[in-house]
Amino acid sequence: MGEKATTEFYDRLLLQCPEMKPLFADRNMKVHSHKLYQIIRLAVRSLDDFESVVPVLKKLGRRHSVVYGLDRSHYRVFTSTFIEVLHRFIYSQYSSMMAGTHYVVDVADAWSYVLNIIGDIMMDVVEDS
Repeated sequence: MGEKATTEFYDRLLLQCPEMKPLFADRNMKVHSHKLYQIIRLAVRSLDDFESVVPVLKKLGRRHSVVYGLDRSHYRVFTSTFIEVLHRFIYSQYSSMMAGTHYVVDVADAWSYVLNIIGDIMMDVVEDS
């Protein structure tokens, strides 16, 4: 899926929540998509030692709160939209994945779980600030 998923995520997010467009008005969306891809990639690669990535996520959450004014509601929309996009990507690849529905459902559930954890960590920092 690579950065295609993060690009589609931002397209979908701004369609669903046009009120968020000002948050991205002066942003190079290709660069922004790449940064999002990199942080998700880091989190996934750190699943065996997830505590090592928590400080990075907290720092990002704090920065996004201060610089962009994000709050808990923004993170909920971000997380649910990203999960929706990833599920669409995952289920579109159903025929090329291992045989059996369980594998596809397990992959989708795993991504949902990780993305919700990332969102929760970043949201909690916003509330603690």
